[in-house]
Amino acid sequence: MRAKRLRFLRDEVFIARPTAGSMHDAYQDRQSASLVLSRKHFKSSLAKRLAGLEGEEEKASAEELERIRWALQLAEYIQEAGLPVVASVEATANPMETWKRLFGSRRARTLRNRSRSWRPVREYLLVATGSPWPLGVWALIDYLESLALSEARMSRSAPDAVAAALSVLELAGQVSEADSIAGDTLWKATVESWRVTLQTGAPPRVQAEATPLAIIISCELYLFVGANSRHLRAIAWLFLVMHWAALRADDVLHIGPARLALTATGLCGVLTQTKTTGPGRKTREVPFFIGRRCGLAGVDWIKEGFDFWCSEDYSFARGFFLMKSTADYSTPNKRLMSADLLVAHIRLILSTLRQIHRPKGFSAEWTLDASEAPLVHTALLLFFKGHGPRHRLPSVAAAMGVAKAERDFVGRWGVDARQSSEYVLTAGQVVRGVQETVMKGLCGAGRNYDEEELFEKLKRWCCDCGVDPECTRPLRTLLNTHRGWCLGQDFPALVINENGQEETVRPLSEDSIALPVTALPAEELKSSAGPAPCWVSVAKRSGFRRLHKWAGCGVNPWQVYTIDVWKPTAASADAVCKVCARFILVGALPEGTGSSSSGSSSSEDEPSEPPAKGAEAQVVGISPAQALGGIPSPVINLL
Repeated sequence: MRAKRLRFLRDEVFIARPTAGSMHDAYQDRQSASLVLSRKHFKSSLAKRLAGLEGEEEKASAEELERIRWALQLAEYIQEAGLPVVASVEATANPMETWKRLFGSRRARTLRNRSRSWRPVREYLLVATGSPWPLGVWALIDYLESLALSEARMSRSAPDAVAAALSVLELAGQVSEADSIAGDTLWKATVESWRVTLQTGAPPRVQAEATPLAIIISCELYLFVGANSRHLRAIAWLFLVMHWAALRADDVLHIGPARLALTATGLCGVLTQTKTTGPGRKTREVPFFIGRRCGLAGVDWIKEGFDFWCSEDYSFARGFFLMKSTADYSTPNKRLMSADLLVAHIRLILSTLRQIHRPKGFSAEWTLDASEAPLVHTALLLFFKGHGPRHRLPSVAAAMGVAKAERDFVGRWGVDARQSSEYVLTAGQVVRGVQETVMKGLCGAGRNYDEEELFEKLKRWCCDCGVDPECTRPLRTLLNTHRGWCLGQDFPALVINENGQEETVRPLSEDSIALPVTALPAEELKSSAGPAPCWVSVAKRSGFRRLHKWAGCGVNPWQVYTIDVWKPTAASADAVCKVCARFILVGALPEGTGSSSSGSSSSEDEPSEPPAKGAEAQVVGISPAQALGGIPSPVINLL
């Protein structure tokens, strides 16, 4: 027993936290921060049984047995009350099967909640009125009043829970509209009044906060550290998927394993069951999408994590997606992981993330701190909830001015408002477009988004925990530039070619860049005493070359990687600068350029007067339609 206890000690994350309002809140905080308690805690007997099953058929059978159990419990309440549906059910050839199907497509959890909510109401009615069913609306109103005066008090959800249970029983029991209590205006007004009364003076509702960008970047780099446990790296990938696809912790449990695919356009998958979708619901399944270039650290985290989940250890047949692992987190053990346990694993990962550094020089990648300094203080672990990733992308998109109609595709709120085929055909392009907009805004500004409000909340949380607010400093990544808040890096952070493969994860260094520019002959090189009349700017990642005339535009050669060109030809560059094109066309350079009588250019190369009207320009090989993106103008004469 002692050895088993010691084995799990490393899974515990001991955290400073604000004072809990009750013993229940304290236990919830402790349970959510400990893998040991999360492993042993089950919200229902069904969850406990599902945790011990492996086969898809066994799990489906267990869920159906649980649904039948609570359906028959509610059926007993209906039979005891003698509602009109009893006669119809008893007249069927197999009444027991009819009772099992009386509540339609409602899930076991819904039926369980309705049964538990009605049980104390029935007990009160038997004592107060002698009948298991309310004789009138007054009986239920008296029940709420007595519940408010009892020692246990009334919870904020009690009036709505009683109203929901009553509605289900009357609907299944075929109570007529004239005799229905659930539709009575007096009953509705009473429930609404109690709802307002109970919410007045109550503590504010705790909402899941957004995840700082530093955590997202560090998680991308976390996947490439071989020293990290394999299963924790797989969960870190899932944590990133939750952010870019706007998923809850509950949603990722039921991603279709066999339908997860990585294509040239990005990652796509199907949610087979969520809070509002699944078998028996209006929408049975819903897809999600992540663009191929999504990411901020400059590494191909999508493919790295996708390879984990496609490996032999994770490719077994199952009816769920996320599974538990062995004690050392090396391999999965083929058992379903609950949402609470997933959140506990995510917090364990956050506690091991390292601080990050910005790209330097020609590198486009963020790097991890060599000293292995922690990024997230232990006092901040409980600040991040399992629902935080669900709202991250829609919130940032809203701050950047993305229309609500497009944001609804990201959060899948519009799936029920459209035909199923219409949503599937259009959602992928819309979602990837929103993701591109958000990444552009985060990388190079131009759109209004900052994390100042988030960091104010983090500082208040630190003060409540008795921790120095300066511990949040490593989480700051956005820079306040003249264009606004941004990461100050190029977009996209990762370049992917048409085949969907990584093109330049690690950009070439300055010394290793080889340019396919026409070399200057040796005799010309000897005679060139002055600076070159033209130069080519080179993109540091893609290697795209653009021809410029010296001092012909506002681009400064000393701010970019360049190469001098004395005698430009069609092979000298991929395109011509739009501003410099007019000078190249007429051969007239602004004063103070590198073109002079002592240079390599002659008056023949650079005529002092523009060609006569109607004269044909000599075509060297680059047309403005190609070089200037289709802008209509005469053919450029490079010489």
